[in-house]
Amino acid sequence: MEIDPKELKKAVGLWLDALRKMEAELLAHALVVAEFAKDDPKFVDKILDTARKSPKINEVLSQKYDPIRREMMEHIKRGSLDQDLWQLLRDWKPKGPEN
Repeated sequence: MEIDPKELKKAVGLWLDALRKMEAELLAHALVVAEFAKDDPKFVDKILDTARKSPKINEVLSQKYDPIRREMMEHIKRGSLDQDLWQLLRDWKPKGPEN
């Protein structure tokens, strides 16, 4: 199956929009953290370290990304990546709040 440049542009545009939104959110949080760090840098480091190691966060991310990873690896293994990728993108219905 040939990749349609119009569809690819649309998909890449959506992907970049999502990345931009995520980065804006991360930068906003970074500013908040920087404000707290002025008062007590060690406290902020401790909170961030605890959050990074959080089993809850890891569980949420695993539930969200592991199925996508498994599915993509299966498509690559089957060798029908173009067709399967476009089908996945067409059928993909993200869950949860918008990033």
